[in-house]
Amino acid sequence: MAIYEQIVNQLKNAIVTGELTPGEALPSIRMLAADLSISVITTKRAYEELEKEGLIRSVAGKGFYVCESNKDYLKESLKKWYKIQSEEVLMDRIDF
Repeated sequence: MAIYEQIVNQLKNAIVTGELTPGEALPSIRMLAADLSISVITTKRAYEELEKEGLIRSVAGKGFYVCESNKDYLKESLKKWYKIQSEEVLMDRIDF
Protein backbone atom coordinates (compact mmCIF):
# COMPACT_ATOMS: atom_id res chain seq x y z
CA MET A 1 0.00 0.00 0.00
CA ALA A 2 1.29 3.43 -0.91
CA ILE A 3 2.46 5.72 1.89
CA TYR A 4 -0.04 8.43 0.98
CA GLU A 5 -2.86 5.85 1.30
CA GLN A 6 -1.61 4.92 4.76
CA ILE A 7 -1.69 8.60 5.78
CA VAL A 8 -5.18 9.04 4.35
CA ASN A 9 -6.49 6.00 6.22
CA GLN A 10 -4.84 6.94 9.50
CA LEU A 11 -6.33 10.42 9.33
CA LYS A 12 -9.75 9.02 8.42
CA ASN A 13 -9.54 6.70 11.40
CA ALA A 14 -8.55 9.58 13.67
CA ILE A 15 -11.60 11.53 12.48
CA VAL A 16 -13.97 8.57 13.01
CA THR A 17 -12.67 7.89 16.51
CA GLY A 18 -12.84 11.56 17.49
CA GLU A 19 -9.10 11.85 17.94
CA LEU A 20 -9.32 14.66 15.37
CA THR A 21 -12.29 16.95 15.83
CA PRO A 22 -14.03 19.31 13.41
CA GLY A 23 -12.16 22.61 13.14
CA GLU A 24 -8.91 21.13 14.45
CA ALA A 25 -5.78 22.16 12.57
CA LEU A 26 -3.66 19.48 10.94
CA PRO A 27 0.12 19.66 10.78
CA SER A 28 1.41 21.54 7.78
CA ILE A 29 2.35 19.47 4.75
CA ARG A 30 6.03 20.20 5.33
CA MET A 31 5.87 19.47 9.05
CA LEU A 32 4.13 16.13 8.52
CA ALA A 33 6.61 15.19 5.81
CA ALA A 34 9.53 16.02 8.10
CA ASP A 35 8.00 14.14 11.06
CA LEU A 36 7.45 11.04 8.92
CA SER A 37 10.71 11.41 6.98
CA ILE A 38 8.88 11.27 3.67
CA SER A 39 8.47 13.47 0.63
CA VAL A 40 6.41 16.65 0.77
CA ILE A 41 4.77 15.43 -2.44
CA THR A 42 3.51 12.33 -0.63
CA THR A 43 1.91 14.31 2.20
CA LYS A 44 0.48 16.80 -0.29
CA ARG A 45 -1.15 13.96 -2.20
CA ALA A 46 -2.67 12.56 1.01
CA TYR A 47 -4.08 15.95 1.99
CA GLU A 48 -5.43 16.50 -1.53
CA GLU A 49 -7.20 13.14 -1.36
CA LEU A 50 -8.77 13.99 2.01
CA GLU A 51 -9.78 17.41 0.74
CA LYS A 52 -11.36 15.87 -2.36
CA GLU A 53 -13.42 13.61 -0.08
CA GLY A 54 -14.53 16.64 1.94
CA LEU A 55 -12.87 15.53 5.15
CA ILE A 56 -10.41 18.40 5.46
CA ARG A 57 -10.32 21.91 4.03
CA SER A 58 -7.54 24.25 3.13
CA VAL A 59 -7.58 27.80 4.47
CA ALA A 60 -5.27 30.01 2.42
CA GLY A 61 -2.27 31.11 4.45
CA LYS A 62 -3.40 29.17 7.53
CA GLY A 63 -3.26 25.47 6.70
CA PHE A 64 -5.59 22.47 6.71
CA TYR A 65 -8.49 21.88 9.08
CA VAL A 66 -10.80 18.95 9.80
CA CYS A 67 -14.29 19.47 8.34
CA GLU A 68 -17.59 18.46 9.83
CA SER A 69 -17.92 15.00 8.37
CA ASN A 70 -20.52 12.32 8.04
CA LYS A 71 -19.03 9.72 10.38
CA ASP A 72 -21.40 6.99 9.19
CA TYR A 73 -20.22 7.47 5.60
CA LEU A 74 -16.62 7.52 6.76
CA LYS A 75 -17.01 4.33 8.83
CA GLU A 76 -18.54 2.50 5.86
CA SER A 77 -15.78 3.78 3.59
CA LEU A 78 -13.12 2.49 5.99
CA LYS A 79 -14.86 -0.87 6.37
CA LYS A 80 -14.88 -1.32 2.59
CA TRP A 81 -11.24 -0.35 2.33
CA TYR A 82 -10.17 -2.76 5.12
CA LYS A 83 -12.21 -5.55 3.54
CA ILE A 84 -10.55 -5.01 0.16
CA GLN A 85 -7.10 -4.88 1.74
CA SER A 86 -7.65 -8.07 3.76
CA GLU A 87 -8.97 -9.89 0.67
CA GLU A 88 -5.89 -8.82 -1.29
CA VAL A 89 -3.59 -10.08 1.45
CA LEU A 90 -5.41 -13.41 1.58
CA MET A 91 -5.29 -13.80 -2.19
CA ASP A 92 -1.55 -13.07 -2.17
CA ARG A 93 -1.02 -15.81 0.42
CA ILE A 94 -3.14 -18.46 -1.27
CA ASP A 95 -1.16 -20.51 -3.75
CA PHE A 96 -3.33 -21.61 -6.65
